Amino acid sequence: MLQGRPLRPGIEVPAFGRSDRWPFDAVRRPANVAPAHWVAVFKLFPGEWNLRIRELLMAVLNPQHPALLDIGVDLGRDPMDLRTMPKFLSGFRTLVAWATEEGLGPHPLAWTSSDMHRFLTSKEDADRSPASLRLHAKSVRLLHRVSPALTGGGLSADPWPGRTIRAIANDTRDTSELTTPNIRPETWFALVKAAWTYIHTFSADILRARDAFVNDEPGASNLSDDPVQVTRPDGTTGPWHPGLNGRTLADECRALRAACYIFVAALSMMRDSEIREISRGGLVDEFFGAPAVVSRKRKQDPGRPLEHWWITQPVACAIVVAEELALHPELVFADPGLPGTADRFSASQKFIDHFVRHVNAHRQDTGLPEIPDDHIAPHQFRKTMSMLVSNEPGAEIALGLQLKHAAVRALAPRNSPTPSTRSRRRLTRRPAPRRAATNGPNTTSSARPVSPSASAISTTAPSTTTGPTGRSASRKRSSRLATPAP
Repeated sequence: MLQGRPLRPGIEVPAFGRSDRWPFDAVRRPANVAPAHWVAVFKLFPGEWNLRIRELLMAVLNPQHPALLDIGVDLGRDPMDLRTMPKFLSGFRTLVAWATEEGLGPHPLAWTSSDMHRFLTSKEDADRSPASLRLHAKSVRLLHRVSPALTGGGLSADPWPGRTIRAIANDTRDTSELTTPNIRPETWFALVKAAWTYIHTFSADILRARDAFVNDEPGASNLSDDPVQVTRPDGTTGPWHPGLNGRTLADECRALRAACYIFVAALSMMRDSEIREISRGGLVDEFFGAPAVVSRKRKQDPGRPLEHWWITQPVACAIVVAEELALHPELVFADPGLPGTADRFSASQKFIDHFVRHVNAHRQDTGLPEIPDDHIAPHQFRKTMSMLVSNEPGAEIALGLQLKHAAVRALAPRNSPTPSTRSRRRLTRRPAPRRAATNGPNTTSSARPVSPSASAISTTAPSTTTGPTGRSASRKRSSRLATPAP
């Protein structure tokens, strides 16, 4: 069933004869994948399609199975990634539902190429995206390729002989450049500034209130005494929060977890899957002369090796705070640190969306700048930072990264020189120049450092933040790190 994959000991692999669902708990689930997406559910496939879909899934999960090779079914060497299984099943559910509506019958052997052309045309008429059309084309073609292995057979002929999936889906996009958009500068600066303020300035109050809540004080009207004082947009000074209690604490804990995730994603250039795999004790004070974090590399690497990513000290501070907040026994970003939430899954996209809404809703108390309501996806952080480093090698943000003053530089890049022509094309609008800001909103001297353990990291650092070390070389430059002053 799951040949060629490392299996967890003591957990049963689902049997082919099980017709209701196949849970894949025997394979370690990535931390950024929901438990509901780690099980194949067959109850929505009627009649004979229940067996047929299990045969199809069995084939793509084990393409080198001797039974397939003996009958001439060649699906390549690599098995299907289990993370794509929900889309795989969704594509066939759509095909089966369309065939039922058209009265084609349950046997694909009786379907014609004209029928499949009509199927794809109906999806084009529904304004489906090229990615969706590619999925449907793959489903149809797989019915033909695996036909010898299917009970009752599959499609007798390829509806699109000699054509690629992209050509079938009329996907004419230029693939030479990444299509992931950059985060707009006004959104980037406000978002990173708000995240760092939560980590460096507000986290002590939130963690203290959370500990009081966990220690049998859930009914207290105010779980945090002497909160940090901030200067608000109207010029007044006061506490950053009117009062942390059992009702408001949950939102602030979620906001703090999101802030840690956003800051790590923005300044480490790690992928979402790699950030979510960071475990307790993953910080390394020195790895070839620089602080680093250990996580699992998943993309294009079925072995899921542990790798080291060089990081800056502010990023280390964010990971320390996330580790203090989390209650999960292993993962740092698994839960918001409240009782009963350690086993609840939350997607990284929800982290970001919640943080933006929360910051904008409470600006009158926190004094934080408004974050534009743009769509911000987890993978955009890596893309945006890559563009900034590659296209602005002499600009202040790139210099700040090399000198490891990432927190200060990322929050005050508006006095940088005029961007290059290439960057102007990618970042369409540059914010107006202003005086350099500090690393956070205007706070008074009552702001406290996040953790003694965070400020203890001080060592030499490489001249780049790209990683892991197995992917890019880096010249090393000695630089003493110090936690940025509030």
